[in-house]
Amino acid sequence: MQKQSVKNRETIQPMLSITLPVYNGEEYIQIFLDSILSQTFKDFELIISDNASTDRTKEIIEKYAKNDSRIQIYYQEKTSTARDNCQFLLEKAKGKYFMWTACDDSYSPFFVETILSGMEKDPSIILGFAPYQNIDENRSSLGKPVFVDNSAKTHLLRLLKFFWTYNDCIIYGIYRFDAIKGTVLPDWWSINRKSPYDIAYGYLPYVLAKGGYGLYGTEPLFYKLIKTTQHYQPFHKRRRIFAFLFTNLLRRINLSWVEFVNIAKGSSLIIAIVFSPVIILRNAFEYLRMIRNIARKQIKIAVDSLSTIHSN
Repeated sequence: MQKQSVKNRETIQPMLSITLPVYNGEEYIQIFLDSILSQTFKDFELIISDNASTDRTKEIIEKYAKNDSRIQIYYQEKTSTARDNCQFLLEKAKGKYFMWTACDDSYSPFFVETILSGMEKDPSIILGFAPYQNIDENRSSLGKPVFVDNSAKTHLLRLLKFFWTYNDCIIYGIYRFDAIKGTVLPDWWSINRKSPYDIAYGYLPYVLAKGGYGLYGTEPLFYKLIKTTQHYQPFHKRRRIFAFLFTNLLRRINLSWVEFVNIAKGSSLIIAIVFSPVIILRNAFEYLRMIRNIARKQIKIAVDSLSTIHSN
């Protein structure tokens, strides 16, 4: 059972429900909260679901909640998957629009206002996003601003654009809530079930098959943290490489099926069948790219080892 610590605005429907699934977010959550609460658009509720954190997350979010009646906090009794936590938040929201967030990201004060002003003018848009900038732990920019434009008049073109770029960052856009209310988030064999990206690749094909996409703004309004010092290292033991490759092959097959099913749910079975070669090719490409990256890593390890031997 979930425990709600702050009870606010129970009978008022806000324009936007901003939701935050969080687990041990003490390092960055204050920056996140400051950026959300400083939005120029004020008519929103902020629903936080703490996934049984063991750090100072509870202390920090309750401090903010005491000073802002828009914040509601729920505590999960035990740590669940990110998919389950995101589903929980989807069921708690009551705004006209909806968005998921991550505690280590931050926003321009104009993020919400810019997107909602565009979506209000075009009812066909069910997912709106803005240009974003990848940043490191020091808040320094990594590369150029990213413009993810999946907009198109037909679902086939929207899906083609998505599978071409395969950028799952748009999961953090703003959704028209009526279009996604009551949906069950997909659960696939993701390698990292603690990340909200666990649901992105399975869910976004459903959204883009169901309705329009809009990109709003001419400069970055969203800042995506890339933790450059905390890379996942799955193949430090050579004897596990082949097991890792086999497991990930099964994951890619599973994800292909989940994407196929969700396209069918968002549009039709015929569209999903027509689009299935694209799904297969994209997942095959991602799998081969992973193999290439593993090979490069193993070559680098071997070269470094030889260099160490010669230097000694």
